[in-house]
This record gives sequence, C-alpha cells and structure tokens, in this order.
Amino acid sequence: MRERRRALRVLMVTPRFWPAIGGVEKHVERVCEELGRMNVESQVVTLSHSQGLRQGESRRGTVVHRLPFGSRLLAPFSLIMSGGLRAAVKSCDLVHFHDVVPLLLLYLPVRVLCPNRPFYATFHGLEADPVPFHWRFLRRLARCLVRRCICVGGFIATEYGIRCDTLTHGAVATSEAETEERSGAVFVGRIEPDTRLADYVHAIHTLNRRGREMRLTVCGSGSIADHVRQLAESLRVDAQFMGHVERPEAAVARSQVMFASGYMSCLEAMALGVPVVAIAATPLKMAYFKSLRAAGAPISIQTSLEGVVREVERILDNAALQREVSQRGRRFTSTSTWTELARTYLWLWTSPKNRPRRRSLPPVK
Repeated sequence: MRERRRALRVLMVTPRFWPAIGGVEKHVERVCEELGRMNVESQVVTLSHSQGLRQGESRRGTVVHRLPFGSRLLAPFSLIMSGGLRAAVKSCDLVHFHDVVPLLLLYLPVRVLCPNRPFYATFHGLEADPVPFHWRFLRRLARCLVRRCICVGGFIATEYGIRCDTLTHGAVATSEAETEERSGAVFVGRIEPDTRLADYVHAIHTLNRRGREMRLTVCGSGSIADHVRQLAESLRVDAQFMGHVERPEAAVARSQVMFASGYMSCLEAMALGVPVVAIAATPLKMAYFKSLRAAGAPISIQTSLEGVVREVERILDNAALQREVSQRGRRFTSTSTWTELARTYLWLWTSPKNRPRRRSLPPVK
C-alpha cells in the first residue's frame, strides 16, 4: 500500500485574524482553508486585536495561536516565553508573513527558533496616500528578509520599489445565482477618507438632482462613518448605513452599480455581475485600480465626481453595456478563486526559484 506523503507544515504570521474583520483576515483564513485540501497543515500566529480572545483555538481546520492583547512591542517576548508558540514555530517547514509589521516585529524571535526554515511574505494594500518615505523603506527592508513574496496589486512594485515574485488581487467565491431585480448603488468597505465614500454620496446627490432617484446602501464602518451619514442626511440622499455585514453579497446582488473601495469588494461585485465604478483622486489610487484593470477586470476608473456621475448614467442608460460588463466580470472572477490563490502559495513555496509564475503579471507603469 502506497504511503501517504507527509503534509507540508506552514506557519502563517498575520497582524490580525478571525474574529477580526477585514480583507487580510479573510485572505489568510480562506487560503488556509483551501490549503488544508491540498495536504498542507496551516497554523496561524497573530496578535490579539481585543481582550477576551482565546490564546489557542481551531478555526475551520486551522490552529490559531494568539499573542496576548497589549503592546505590540511585547509580542516578541510573548512568542519566546510561550511553550505552545515555540513548539508551533519549531515544527513548521516554512514561515509565511502577511504584511510588514508582523514580519519586522517577529522576524528575530522566529528566526532564532527556526534558523534554517525559509521565510516568505505577502504584501497587502497600502498604509497611507501618498506613501510616506519610511513605509517605502520598511517594505524594502522586509522584502530583503524573505526568500520570495506575493504582492496584492502591481502598484506595490512601482510605488514601493520592491520586486514581486508573483501578483494577485485576491480571490472570491464564484456565484451561480440568478440576477434579481436591481436598483441603486452599493459601497462595501472601510469608511475612511481614502475610500472616498463622501464623494460617492455627492455623486448620488447629483444623480438624484438629474432625476435618477438612486438609493445608496453602505456596508462597512470606520472613523468617519458618522460624518458621512450626516452628509447624506444634509443632502437628502437615501442612504442606508448597515454597519459591518458578515455576508454583503445579498446587498451587492440587489444593486445596479458598485462604488469601489478595495480589491475584495470589487471582486465580489464582479462575481455577481455588478458593474464597478471607482474614483481615483490621487496617483496612488490610480495605480491601485489600474493594476486591477491591467489584470483584465472590467472596472471603470474616474478621476472626478462628475466622471463618476457620467459613468453611472452611461451604464444605467445602456442595457447592452450592462450585460457586457456583467459577463466580463463573471469571466474574470471565474479564475480568481480561493483554490487558484492557494495554488499560487504552493507555487511560491515549492517551485524552483528561477521558474516564473505562469499567471504572474508585469508591474503597472
């Protein structure tokens, strides 16, 4: 009888994990889940984002180790002092860091515990717009500490000046659901200045003044949520602020257009056949969204409020265009699955270093 090959043991180090909410958290959880079907045993080391969380538990087959809640600066000492964490680190075949902070914070203690293990990284998103010099420096330093890396978006290579071994824009579950009656617009994501929700509220206000009578559904929370809610009320925009929604797909599927905030929400809308319109008011945001379009995504990128208004009108007034964009979005996301993303991780860890990733993309210029 053929002996089963031993599972590859991977340690994922991430700034936050379930039950925390966000794109990185979902990325790590779903990738670990898919890797479990590919003979990969994943364990997660993460910082506790709030008090009362268990320091050790299992989530969908992934063992989770949480460093105690408190100062990040104490995290390296907590890792060294915890017997369970030391055992998890020593037993892994490789270590994969998600983003700069956990990599730089925990690099030395993890390296001491497993000096001969290869280190890898995924660089997600951006910290500020424009990118501060110190973040460029820290990302370049982090890149020097790992063997290979995945970048979520080609803009990371151009804006931070680091070499990406392969690119991704995330993943999404494909949808076979029938298109239901649609109306209004939807926004899913953080409500922060950089996601431009206030601009989208103004766009809805302008559309209403032109006789469109559109409703806006907002799924998300953030530091300026109250301010944007008050803005919508003052402009008499019919806006429903739903807070965090565990599964926003239902709200997206009911909408005629998605206002873009980040890659995850864009992919979710495209998988449901909903057109996506983005506003890129800065060069960094333009590079961010252009990276998604360069990969083949049917995203409309506008640079002004009036551009957003005109694009929404163009979509709503052209049924044939709506069908075309819907079909292109579904085709694009049909290959942007969690299974495919997990295979990208396996390629990163196991393929010869000089073999290029077949689906990798050139940096956006």
